[in-house]
Amino acid sequence: TMRNIVKGSFKVQYLMPTEETADAVDIEYFDARIWKWKTVKAKMPDSIAEKPVTVKLLGVTNRDQAWREGMYMAACNRFRRRVISLSTEMEGFIPTMG
Repeated sequence: TMRNIVKGSFKVQYLMPTEETADAVDIEYFDARIWKWKTVKAKMPDSIAEKPVTVKLLGVTNRDQAWREGMYMAACNRFRRRVISLSTEMEGFIPTMG
């Protein structure tokens, strides 16, 4: 809540796409059927995929899951252009991942 945020630490930053911004994601995953690393390209429907970024996903073992994760990353890269940062007291360590 607002009571847990350190006063003056809340910031919103807007990121604008540049010429170097990736427009697709190449996902590397370990295929369980052939026991080799494979790559699948994930891009938004209107993207030409000229500047893909490569991401290696550990724990993904089939093409469909790799493609879904890549599509999520590609959509985040296009639509989630806000970065929000804040500081909290010790209570902020409670809801961490893992």
